[in-house]
Amino acid sequence: MKLRTRILTLAGLALLASLFLAGCASPPPCDTDVAELEEARAMADAAQAKLASDAAKKQDDLEKQIAKLESQLLTDGEYEALVEKLEDLKCGSGR
Repeated sequence: MKLRTRILTLAGLALLASLFLAGCASPPPCDTDVAELEEARAMADAAQAKLASDAAKKQDDLEKQIAKLESQLLTDGEYEALVEKLEDLKCGSGR
């Protein structure tokens, strides 16, 4: 039984060593056509340009929305006038 255990252990170690050494081998050469690579690069560049354009458009839209909302904000003078008017209305209502 001891012999069988040793044989299995040695076989396992040999298997692990062969897997380790096989993993360190150089990769096989790439058989991809150069035209396919150029087409993929062109597609990637076009997608990147479209994303940049879309992002710039979205940023412009958001900046316009911010400007519109900021124009709707009350200034300090307007706020104080509204508070004063509210106080006048409260006093006139019998409170």
